[in-house]
Amino acid sequence: MRVALIGTSGIAGAHISGWKALGDEAEMAYLVDVNREAAEAAKAEHFPGAQIIENWRDLLERDDFDAADICTPTRFHAEMSIALHQAGKCVMTEKPLCETMDEAEQMREAIDPAGPAFMVEHRWLFEGPFMSLAEHIPALGRLHWMRMRLGHRLAISPGIKASGALLDMGYHHVYTALHLMGPAKGVYATAHTYAQEGAKDDSGLYVLTHEAGTSVLEPNFSSFGPVGLYRGIEVYGSEGSALVRVAPTQELWVTRDEKSVEMVPMRVTSSWGSNVVAHFRKVCLGEAENPAGIAEGYAAMQVIARAQKSLEDGCTH
Repeated sequence: MRVALIGTSGIAGAHISGWKALGDEAEMAYLVDVNREAAEAAKAEHFPGAQIIENWRDLLERDDFDAADICTPTRFHAEMSIALHQAGKCVMTEKPLCETMDEAEQMREAIDPAGPAFMVEHRWLFEGPFMSLAEHIPALGRLHWMRMRLGHRLAISPGIKASGALLDMGYHHVYTALHLMGPAKGVYATAHTYAQEGAKDDSGLYVLTHEAGTSVLEPNFSSFGPVGLYRGIEVYGSEGSALVRVAPTQELWVTRDEKSVEMVPMRVTSSWGSNVVAHFRKVCLGEAENPAGIAEGYAAMQVIARAQKSLEDGCTH
């Protein structure tokens, strides 16, 4: 499988680790970046055999690669994803799916679920703690409550500040809740800025109602240190409950009766970068189900759009 990596710095580092971990199962054919210096550095350190391209559109004229991994700022996701998909390439794009609902509508129209594989990097589905937690979910019965608390350190880029915590970080919370709890029936949101000067918002809250339960989701850009960064996921069901804690240590606790609680070893310890890249490869080859296709990305964007309406009028949508 030959791959083109679009964007070679920042979050691309985790993807690079994942592609390297595949060894002979994948070959990095192209490193694409408007910043040639960044692409040269990635080539020298990781992929000496790759060819460097500065204009991503040049890929559309090439038929010697199979898949594209988009690690660019969000504003490029829609255009690149659509063009590469329609050029017959498998595509994985960084989260969020795109910037606006108009773009999401365009992507839903243009990306054929029956065509080449398209996957959004819904990272938390591939984090070791969540993958370990997911193995215990069926035993918990009907889920009726979920809480997810995930923050970002105070030092973030201007671009991420402009997106705001409710979108940039909250996107993780939303797709995770939809994955576990099902479609959102109602969406309420609130957001404010307390610690990040110039941010659209740095502290947010979603409350989603589902067919059988509620999700309380708490994204922020105002955390401090590892305890603020990853505070965990709680899931409550009719037959049991589970808690995954990521910091200061990774722990998974499960209870299946009223009196006892068991600390369960984490089965998955590999990095999310390795996990998501390996899964994407299997999806491209038809060897695995796609948990984060265009339908799932679009559903997450719908919730965020409804959250924006909630912010504007203070009502549930």
